[in-house]
Amino acid sequence: MIRRKFMVPVSATHILSTIFFFLCSVLHCSARDTITPEDWLSNDGGTLVSAGKTFELGFFNPDGSSKIGRFVGIWDYRSKPRRVVWVANRKKPLPLSDTPSGVFSIKEDGKLKVLAEINGAVHWSTDIETSSSKDRMVKLMDSGNLVLSDNRSGEILWESFRNPTDTFLPSMKMDESLILTSWLSPVDPAPGNYTFKLDQEKENQYIISQNLYVQRWRSEDWDRTFDGMPEAIRSFLSNISRNDAYTRHRSIPNSSVEKQLVMSSSGEIQYYANWNTSSPVWWAPQDRCSVSNACGKFGSCSTKNALMCKCLPGFKPVSPDSWKTGEFSSGCTRKSPKCKKNSSEDMFLSLKIMKGKNPYSSILADTNDGQYCRKACLSDCQCQAYAQTKITQRGSNPECLIWTDELSGLQEEYASDADNLFVRVSISDIGMCPFPISFAPFLEKKYLMF
Repeated sequence: MIRRKFMVPVSATHILSTIFFFLCSVLHCSARDTITPEDWLSNDGGTLVSAGKTFELGFFNPDGSSKIGRFVGIWDYRSKPRRVVWVANRKKPLPLSDTPSGVFSIKEDGKLKVLAEINGAVHWSTDIETSSSKDRMVKLMDSGNLVLSDNRSGEILWESFRNPTDTFLPSMKMDESLILTSWLSPVDPAPGNYTFKLDQEKENQYIISQNLYVQRWRSEDWDRTFDGMPEAIRSFLSNISRNDAYTRHRSIPNSSVEKQLVMSSSGEIQYYANWNTSSPVWWAPQDRCSVSNACGKFGSCSTKNALMCKCLPGFKPVSPDSWKTGEFSSGCTRKSPKCKKNSSEDMFLSLKIMKGKNPYSSILADTNDGQYCRKACLSDCQCQAYAQTKITQRGSNPECLIWTDELSGLQEEYASDADNLFVRVSISDIGMCPFPISFAPFLEKKYLMF
């Protein structure tokens, strides 16, 4: 018997192909969210997509070109342009000569790695104890968390939420060990100059550091300022309303994953309300005067003047040479030695709508004595400045806020409803005749704006 070959007409082949790809898309044949030791991800355009199509993982070029190299990262599946939220090999991109031979896989030792397939060079690896890769699996969750687990026991061995790059996502929780590190530049995912983390010295406060050690910003240096972190973002960072295991390792609604907090390469912590907005709805530092120690001690900062900082009347730069170059953090110092108790040569500069970031002590004022706070400051030679509040939470009487430390974080024209700040100075240091202290309120008017 002669067997005849069954020939499918070209038009029928096209029809069958169309049906196959249609069914494959319906059944998610081409989209997978897991990696196993036998089924890795290579640099050929393939990606992982979370089950609910919220996040995608794959190889990418950060600037859309090939100038820096290839990275493995996670990005919002629906964002345009692509917004990358996590990068594996940020310290060691795949060289251009190795593409398209990069591999993202679970190796024999049980670690998840980014490899150059040509020479086997390791460009990134999970920091876990070595073991057999048998029964291990990596899954991209709808929360954006990449989870390496033991398929038998279900034990979580490693997860990207505990090893973030520059982005904080819903379901993550900020604790003492979690640090966001900026990109080096908008197109280079290498670790940059800025970090965002919990303040180890002050409860429920957050700080931005520059080059790890220099504080750039703190979420709330003084609890009477208005440039602190909004309560909604604090709640976002301390996400304790849901079960951690559920939100980090399982699926969550698409609508709850669009918020992001990003430590930018420019040194700002930026909050985005949804994926497709190019501008943050909140950021910090808000301006040049919000940067920690912008003008140092007794230096006043202005967002409007061409010259950012200047010393208060009666003070002089600690380092005049530095100030000439635009470096003001060394601050100012008093022209005269420290005051004498109840000295008639002391007066107060009235600094309107001014803020200050130092800690202060508080005492209730006597409403029958309009000079109570002034007298309280004059009676203590350590008192540098005072303010009298309009409202107190502890009673009907106003409060006297007393500063005994050198003032820092001073800013002009800060807020229309801020308390006026009165800074102690020597009359001789501002070139005025030593009028009795009772005349001080009239003298202060000269320094309303300085």
